[in-house]
Amino acid sequence: MKKSFLFIGLFLMPVFLGRAQLPGTYSVSWLGNTYGKGHSDPNSTQGEWIQNYIDSMYVDKDGTCYTASIWDEGGRTHGVYKEGKCIGNDKSVHFRSSVAGDFRIEKQQVVNPKNGQKEWVGIRVTGNGKTLPDCGSPVAIAMGTGIYQGKLLVADNDSKQILIYDVAGTTPRLIDRFGVKGGVGSRYKAPYRIPESTNAPAYPARTYLPGEYHPFKFWTLTGVGMDEQGRLFVSTSELGSSIRCFKLDRKKRWVLDWTVQNFIFVDNASPDYTTDAEDVYTVQERYAMNYKNRTPGTEWSIQSITVDEKKYPNDPRALLWVKAGHEHGLTSVAVRRVYGKRFLFINGMTCQWPFIFRFDENSDVAAPSGCIMKPHRIYNLTPDIFWLPECPRDGRQYIWRDLNGDGDFQQNEYTPTEFGYPDGSAYWVDSQGGIWVSRQNIVQRYAPAGLDEHGNLIYDDNHTSKYEIANIDRVGRLMWQEKEDRLVLVNTCCRDLKGGKIYVVDNWQSGNRQARELGGLKGPDPSSVTAVGDYFFEVGSESRGEVFVTDLRTGEYIGSLLPDETVGGLDCTGWVDIAYGIDAIRRPDGEYIIFVEEDYMGKVLMYRWYPEKR
Repeated sequence: MKKSFLFIGLFLMPVFLGRAQLPGTYSVSWLGNTYGKGHSDPNSTQGEWIQNYIDSMYVDKDGTCYTASIWDEGGRTHGVYKEGKCIGNDKSVHFRSSVAGDFRIEKQQVVNPKNGQKEWVGIRVTGNGKTLPDCGSPVAIAMGTGIYQGKLLVADNDSKQILIYDVAGTTPRLIDRFGVKGGVGSRYKAPYRIPESTNAPAYPARTYLPGEYHPFKFWTLTGVGMDEQGRLFVSTSELGSSIRCFKLDRKKRWVLDWTVQNFIFVDNASPDYTTDAEDVYTVQERYAMNYKNRTPGTEWSIQSITVDEKKYPNDPRALLWVKAGHEHGLTSVAVRRVYGKRFLFINGMTCQWPFIFRFDENSDVAAPSGCIMKPHRIYNLTPDIFWLPECPRDGRQYIWRDLNGDGDFQQNEYTPTEFGYPDGSAYWVDSQGGIWVSRQNIVQRYAPAGLDEHGNLIYDDNHTSKYEIANIDRVGRLMWQEKEDRLVLVNTCCRDLKGGKIYVVDNWQSGNRQARELGGLKGPDPSSVTAVGDYFFEVGSESRGEVFVTDLRTGEYIGSLLPDETVGGLDCTGWVDIAYGIDAIRRPDGEYIIFVEEDYMGKVLMYRWYPEKR
């Protein structure tokens, strides 16, 4: 289930505070979508954004790609793309991607044992009394052109490759494959350099680790086709929607001609503090950032898809009915390096407890590693499906840890715990992997007790510290600023922070536990907050991507950051109605980078603010 299945970005509420001029200068940018220019009309060619999902694709002879989507928050459910540009939205197209010549994919309906839902799956490709051998899990077919003239192309979601068949004879023959076997989760030694192309950088000839992006490494395939020029088109979805157009170079080698991509749906971004945000993570992706680029939208490039759905089939990030089915159970990531290793902590839209992911050695794939939560029913699934798998349903809360290192769930891997935050939302992960939570005015920190043999962080009830905070009756949100030795608190919780006040506990390491009130939150409908350096940042649901800024030294409201026409203006940003929809970092040159979830047009907003004029 998507975000209430409403056009969330279409509603605008008045902002209550005057828009004071922030000191210094700021600019507006984005990451995660090839294009960031929104428009209130999904059919408009004035607004370019790549839709949330590309579930099927038909390629016309002139290279125009017609697509269909189960959902796009901005309404672009049938995006039309050509030469790397979005040129419209055409709901009238009848897709022929499942039929090629006299061939078609035969499907059967099966019950998915994980979620109890009936699904259609491709089982074979047939036509003219022939059946294709060894075509895996076919999802789309098309007739070839150019070097594949008269051949049949099959998008196989098992091998994550395009299979090419000679179907002219009595017995169809597999004659070629395109793409890296196993897809994005595989290690790949690229034999030649792919030059820079439309919307994509160059890719050198080198070894690409599991998870690392290369144009020949696919994930969930959804479409294939060729145009009259002999170019090959491949679409993917779920772990990031994309269309990639390939052409032959002078040496008859496949290279990338153009691509369009959208990796974001109800995600926020987390900067890697150890690299000064030159690496940024979302729920399923890692990006490399180049802040020397000043043109909006050009700072980022996709580096990795950190999910390997073949190796870890129960990774909740690859299961749409888990990731989005429980009111978006995985939306907000925090990347931390603990004991010298990378971990992702990912919690949900409505303050679900975090999943923890570890990175495999010599890999950019993050494996399911740990989780702390009660089992709960996944909405709208029948029969009643509970998550976590194999977790006892006795009403208690459990710690799951991947004891055997397989990234999956077994009954013996659950330990009951008193770990929890009954106030509903106070949660923070520090640089040592300590998880901070609250209980009324009690702050608790759960420290990791080391790593186990598989590289999982060990949490238990024996490694906790409790602190009572004076001058505040409830800690609903908290942020531990380690460099400033300051705990920043809010006394309202989860994603409805209306009426909340900001508090600061200075000199924490010296033993101070007295909160100092700074005054109320500044926006009309605050939902997400963070604190970095000397500033407190907040965003709201219906006030969209506007960021209200408070000086933590004085409690003074100093102005707001507004999305400008670079991204289509305030009207073309969506509600920030997830609890952890904002994150930020101060870079060494004094620039603040502020990331804001922007669901409406499928991207993450990025503000670049220098408090001091430059």
